[in-house]
Amino acid sequence: MCVLQITKRIKHMLTEKYIKSLCLPQFWLRGRMIAQENAVVNFRISATPSMIDFEARVRGSRKQPYRVFGSYNRAEEKVKRISCSCPAFMEYQGICKHCAAVLIKCMDMEEFQDRDGLPGPAVKPGQEKSGAKGASERATTPEFKRFLETELKSRSALLGHGELHGRVSLEPYFTVRGSRLSVEFKLGAGRLYVIKDVYAFAANCLRKDLYEYGKNLSFVHTIDAFEEDSQPLVMEVVSWARQRVSNLSSLRYNNVANRSATLTEDVFARFLLAYRGTELSVMLDGTALSCRMLQGPAPRRLAICGDKDGIVLKTSPMRTFIGSSYVVTIMDASIYIENVRDVRPSLDFLYFLEDKRRQDMFIHKSDVPAFCRELLPRLEKNFACDCEAFDEASYGVLPVRFQFYLDRPGEDAVSCRALAVYGEEKEKREFGLFDNTTEILQRDRAAEVETAALLAEWRDSAKDGQTVLVEGEEGIYGFLSGVAPLLESRGEVFATDAFRRLRIRRQPRVTVSLSINRGFLRFAYEAEEMEREEIEEILSHYDRKRRYYRLKDGSFLDMEQGDSLSTLHTIREDLNLTDAQMKKGDVRLPAYRALYLDDAVRESEQVETREDAKCRSFLRGMKNVEYHDFPLPASLESVLRSYQNYGFLWLKNLKQNGLGGVLADDMGLGKTLQVIAFLLSEKEETRPAGRRFALVITPASLVYNWREELRRFAPELSVALAAGSAAERRALIESAADCDVLITSYDLLKRDIELYEGLEFSCQIIDEAQYIKNQGTQAAKAVKAVHSVFRAALTGTPIENRLSELWSLFDFLLPGFLYSYPAFRKRYELPAAGEQGKDVLARLQRMIRPFVLRRLKKDVLKELPDKLEKNMASAMEGEQLKLYRTNVGNLRRMLEKQTKEEFNHSRIQILSQLTLLREICCDPALVYEDYRGKSAKTELCMELIRNGVEGGHKILLFSQFTAMLERLEDRLTEEHISWYSLTGATPKAERVRLAQAFNTDQTSVFCISLKAGGTGLNLTAADIVIHFDPWWNLAVQNQATDRAHRIGQKQVVSVYRLIARESIEEQIVKMQEAKRELADQVLLGEGMENGSFTREELLEILKHS
Repeated sequence: MCVLQITKRIKHMLTEKYIKSLCLPQFWLRGRMIAQENAVVNFRISATPSMIDFEARVRGSRKQPYRVFGSYNRAEEKVKRISCSCPAFMEYQGICKHCAAVLIKCMDMEEFQDRDGLPGPAVKPGQEKSGAKGASERATTPEFKRFLETELKSRSALLGHGELHGRVSLEPYFTVRGSRLSVEFKLGAGRLYVIKDVYAFAANCLRKDLYEYGKNLSFVHTIDAFEEDSQPLVMEVVSWARQRVSNLSSLRYNNVANRSATLTEDVFARFLLAYRGTELSVMLDGTALSCRMLQGPAPRRLAICGDKDGIVLKTSPMRTFIGSSYVVTIMDASIYIENVRDVRPSLDFLYFLEDKRRQDMFIHKSDVPAFCRELLPRLEKNFACDCEAFDEASYGVLPVRFQFYLDRPGEDAVSCRALAVYGEEKEKREFGLFDNTTEILQRDRAAEVETAALLAEWRDSAKDGQTVLVEGEEGIYGFLSGVAPLLESRGEVFATDAFRRLRIRRQPRVTVSLSINRGFLRFAYEAEEMEREEIEEILSHYDRKRRYYRLKDGSFLDMEQGDSLSTLHTIREDLNLTDAQMKKGDVRLPAYRALYLDDAVRESEQVETREDAKCRSFLRGMKNVEYHDFPLPASLESVLRSYQNYGFLWLKNLKQNGLGGVLADDMGLGKTLQVIAFLLSEKEETRPAGRRFALVITPASLVYNWREELRRFAPELSVALAAGSAAERRALIESAADCDVLITSYDLLKRDIELYEGLEFSCQIIDEAQYIKNQGTQAAKAVKAVHSVFRAALTGTPIENRLSELWSLFDFLLPGFLYSYPAFRKRYELPAAGEQGKDVLARLQRMIRPFVLRRLKKDVLKELPDKLEKNMASAMEGEQLKLYRTNVGNLRRMLEKQTKEEFNHSRIQILSQLTLLREICCDPALVYEDYRGKSAKTELCMELIRNGVEGGHKILLFSQFTAMLERLEDRLTEEHISWYSLTGATPKAERVRLAQAFNTDQTSVFCISLKAGGTGLNLTAADIVIHFDPWWNLAVQNQATDRAHRIGQKQVVSVYRLIARESIEEQIVKMQEAKRELADQVLLGEGMENGSFTREELLEILKHS
């Protein structure tokens, strides 16, 4: 059976035969060379089904570009028109060489090929090809199709021509004629054949073609066909040809052109490096050499012979070829290849030798000094120098020495006369350092130029070639600090008395004295060798970027070395000291400032402190709380952990020293228990007659929780709740003289503040102190209005968004400690967002550090189980997604139309719209009563709950929307899953009962409103926490999570945050990360982000929602 196999081929619509028919033979050959030389540039093609229009620029022999343009008819397969801007196009018959070059380049362009055609007539536009693929099918990329065909062709050809595989060698034959470098090649397996066209050989290798050089040499040009030693040279030849000829793979063989390839110096070196043979044939200026090739420095020699009139230089015979990367040296039948950077010191001299083709030179004795100083030291790095009857000194090569004469010709000017001196006193010769005209060849210009560079900034002022003039404070300081010390290392320096009076002084050593008397701190300082008035003058105009200050005696004070004045400036700023106070040098301050001052001074190397006995005792006690042996109540000795005992001692220490503080332990570390231990300890001490003992102020939701904790850990303390009606509260407050602890809420304190006006408490404790973070609220004002001796604040999040929250907290604890709010804002809050933010926050952290005790769970509770957090994404679909996008678009359009002022006045409306978007992410039914579609997040939540309950887990489910909790509770009921619910409407006593019940019974899910139950509850029975919707403030979410992840938890806690994909909820999570751990940024000395919210930021959020 005979099978006829028809192979598809690429049909070239333009052929060599057709192009030759359009021009004279010499124009065809020249056009071919132009195309190979890549002289056709800026090609542009515009193709339609019937016509191809083309245009290009061709570089002429004089580098002048000519414009060629034309059209080709696809159906007729003919050039319809073509034109060139060169003169020859109009003078000769047919097309010119530039047109021929352009058409040759067109041959292999995709537009001029019929890649799907079979032998036969061309398919006209609009005709369907018989048996062709359907219009919807994609064909293989044409270029990759050709690549595959080449690979398959080369493998197939090996079947019949494999006997030479791996045996073909490639041998180079180099020719050097003057400065021209060229190479020819022979190849074969035994007998060698001349390669008559190097470019065509490279194209055969690129195409993996089968080519016949003679009857004994025909092989497929794969790289593996060559001997292993020849392969690097083959690849180098192909790489070189590809750089010189575009579309190399389409090049056809020519038996005349390109037998010899002209090389650059670097290509010459690369071919040599690629050659693996031991002997190399080189025709050097008509002489045939057999050279060995060596990598490394050439053994160049330079003979220096002296005579009465000068010296004679003679170099060893060599030829040198210098490229941009390599230097090739041919000498003594050897070829040396060096990296050009290794020969750089002698490069100019080698260029000179090669250009002039000289081996010997004479240097007159008057030029010998210049040679010895400028050139010889560099030549010695690449030449072995042999000296005969040559002594540098006998030719007047004398060493140079420098002299500098410094003066102060004016109040704000100094001068420097710089001389280069040669010879001793009797024959001494002096030259101005900037005089470049006098006996230039006799001078050591290298040394002079190096020295003159020190004064280069002022060389234009050296009118006499010797003396530079430095004017102005800035210039004089730069000269004194940077240049004058270097002059002494370069030569002799002579200075007038006027100049010597100009000096740079170091910052003085400062002694700070601290003493405490009658509850106040006395701060004084003294400086060595500087008057206090002058120090105050500097501090009043202090700038951290200044390099110096000019003193009254004309000298300069160096501000870059030393830190005594910067320390005094920081103290002045942080303690808000006036000019008068600093000038006096003796200031009265609150005793607690001793902690800051001691800390600030200890970081300075130039400031030391002297403290009196009271101050030392105060500092020791505050820094080492164990220094005071405060007994822990016996009933709690086995209850408190070691870190909680430390917190108890810290509170006692603050109380004894008349101070206040923030217990800012991480949530779940038992801040309440530490305070109870403190209150019980205070109870066991004598209470002043007629004074209320302790007032605890807490969120309303925690009032009963505090009572239960006090009953549990300190039943000895009598506790009263200021709760009930207004009349009941009045009666209770007025008759509570004998109780140990009075508990009220922030809300009730605001209403009853008048009842507290005549009362004074020994201790005032505020829980969840972030309730007073906004200084202008009634809650903050009421808390600060209560009279109390000792104040303490409890919070796991002392700062949630802004530094102003910290100021409000300390305004309660230690009024005046952080000064007025405008002063605090100017000194800390605003600069914290600028370039000096880190420095400002470090100073603030140093100020508050003694009064804040913050421990993290990971640091003190090594035994606390892990908390595994994960974001769970749900994708809105269908009607839910449509509703969401509609409302996002409405809000974005509203914002885009608003001015900044309109935005500020419509914040409530905007917040309402943002809340609406968040509700739609949860469940559109929260917004649209008639919505009957699904909620993607609800389904995800129920899946998590089902899996958790089946696994025997107890779950806390948080949401900010009580309506959403109600919908989830309905689903839980439908699926017979037990649940409790706690919202803002849950009575306080009921909250406590529900928490206790959940921790002990079999109820599976506790549905909790985030704001109502995010704090104060202990729910360690749960080991899964689900946040149904994210809140702007991550700290609030973390507080809620820590209802389960706290002391007493025995299981790993899994926390799931449900996020609607590609929604505002994703942006909320990003904002949470941006504002993350703002408290630690100040309290633990870390960086800080600003939590402001602008119209632009909101638009950016909506853009990605």
